[in-house]
Amino acid sequence: MANVMSHGSRATRFDIIRHFRQAIELAGLTAPAEIIADSRVHRFPTNGRPNDAAGWYILFEDAPFAMFGCWRSGPKLTWSAVSQEALTPSQRALRWKQIKHAERLRVQAEKRDAAGHTEAMRRLARSKPALSHPYLSAKGVAAPSVNTLGCQLLVPLFNNDGKVRGLQMIGPDGQKRFLRGTQVRGNYHLIGQVVTTVVVCEGYATGLTIHQCTGFPVAVAFCADNVEAVARSLRRKYPGTRIIIAADDDWGTEGNPERRAAKAAALAVDALVVFPIFPCLRPPHATDFNDLRQLAGHAAVAACFDQMEVS
Repeated sequence: MANVMSHGSRATRFDIIRHFRQAIELAGLTAPAEIIADSRVHRFPTNGRPNDAAGWYILFEDAPFAMFGCWRSGPKLTWSAVSQEALTPSQRALRWKQIKHAERLRVQAEKRDAAGHTEAMRRLARSKPALSHPYLSAKGVAAPSVNTLGCQLLVPLFNNDGKVRGLQMIGPDGQKRFLRGTQVRGNYHLIGQVVTTVVVCEGYATGLTIHQCTGFPVAVAFCADNVEAVARSLRRKYPGTRIIIAADDDWGTEGNPERRAAKAAALAVDALVVFPIFPCLRPPHATDFNDLRQLAGHAAVAACFDQMEVS
């Protein structure tokens, strides 16, 4: 176990993350650009290449302790900001529980990763091109890049190297659910080809709408909580590309979490942010760019992108 802080020192969160980053580098791995202390498994490229995601880490939010490694090359290491000798018996017992818990999380993540990919590929192999679907008809969009299996529309999620990480399944009534084992965070469905600009949005129908109205390629993040993670993934893969965050405007929800998430994502990756601008007579359900297109037409969507804010 690596220990990088002196006994008795009081570490700020900044100190902990800085020293943990150094420990990753000392292990011969390229540390991730962002390190999150939330007791969850996070993937990152260990060799500095944007398309790689073999690295993993778990940094506990309630104690300066972590596990990390690389699934490709094999090292599995522990790190602590405080030496084992400096711990009290109760702290050592807690540390042992954390080690066991982190190992369970790592194994579970590895199994989910493999299972989600395998089952997604199996379903895609049995599917057919989505020539039509009630959900697409209701949204007024065409979907050239996805398939159907039975009555379900299958929307694959990809990582930066183009590997399928799971599926979103959309029923005829518009109900959406992820295939079990789908890895959502940082993964996305890309509509179009990235050259100089890419748009990040939440929903699949919204992404199709933006692409059809503006011609921009669109990365669908599937939920507000994943918008920033997708924007960061795209920034790693396309460092010189202009990124536009296309927000949903959930104006009927207190605090408008979708708008807040979009602004945070734009700040995180130095992106532009654009919001749908609705007519005065706006129905309560109208929140995204697909709603705007259905209310006011293609030109209304395109006009929003001509009035983007610099974050």
